[in-house]
Amino acid sequence: MSFAYTTALARVYKSQILSTGTVNELLESSSWKEVANILRENGIISEVPQTLTDFQTYMKNRALQILSSVRNYTLSSKIASSIVDLYKYIVELDDIEAIVSATLSKSTSFRVYLLKDLADIKPQSLEDVLSSLTGIEREALEFALEKATNKSAAVINTYLEYFFINRLSAIVDTFKGDWIAKAREIICGYKDYYSSLIAYKIHEQVSDTCKMSKETLRDIANSSSKEEVLDILSRSPYGKDITANDIYYSFAKFKKVVRVQARKASLNAFMGSPFTPVTVMGLAELIRLDTEDIITIVNGLALVRNGENKQKVVEDIKSLLSFELI
Repeated sequence: MSFAYTTALARVYKSQILSTGTVNELLESSSWKEVANILRENGIISEVPQTLTDFQTYMKNRALQILSSVRNYTLSSKIASSIVDLYKYIVELDDIEAIVSATLSKSTSFRVYLLKDLADIKPQSLEDVLSSLTGIEREALEFALEKATNKSAAVINTYLEYFFINRLSAIVDTFKGDWIAKAREIICGYKDYYSSLIAYKIHEQVSDTCKMSKETLRDIANSSSKEEVLDILSRSPYGKDITANDIYYSFAKFKKVVRVQARKASLNAFMGSPFTPVTVMGLAELIRLDTEDIITIVNGLALVRNGENKQKVVEDIKSLLSFELI
């Protein structure tokens, strides 16, 4: 827990955190390859992959490598190590969800970026998937299967996403003093977003909330129409930022708001604190947000057709990022 330890942690990532200026530069790029070249010039990546799929795999592996480095620094702290393990899980989550969906639909055509060994097994049932997983990934699927009364891919995958914030929230609740306030700022919005999403999609209530009241979540869970849910969300603590005429767009705006909040809180925790598990949490969240934002940018720019639709694509990308951009 020494100053040298803190300095080592900071050196791992501080110089590579995305800034508003870098993001604006990336959005001015004409192609995903140009984005990759800018990231290499800025020292964020060391090479430019050949294909878009390779780039996404590279970014996810980069996130896992940084998180593994951070975890090596946290071996003396069980709490900090558990936090990093949860963030490694969230980087792998797209693959786990893809495998669950393919297994239930009996599809042989699906894409994974990291868990290729599991995909190559070609599991025939969720039991096959479960028996092939270990550690926190196995714990997450057991949690989702226990929670999901309807064993559809959509429901199971929603609970796989919720597992992350449920477990992270339980860790934060063990914190004391200044730790707990900074940690709760990071996860507050996520708790409300996922509890609202589960209430809407599955009509069930979960206990992890922050600003959203239990009554609001009960009303969402008991709603009978999308219009009713939109009305309830518009009167929630997030109402002025997520009001929309379309339920999908409203939840997309909701996710944008909580990601922006998480970035601000994470920067505050990581940049302004001596070493604590909250420092690790802030760093891990920034790694996650940066990875997701970069992948969102390259995927969006890949949709640009000869520059004709560039402005609309860029605006769509901005609406998803964890930055407040003009």
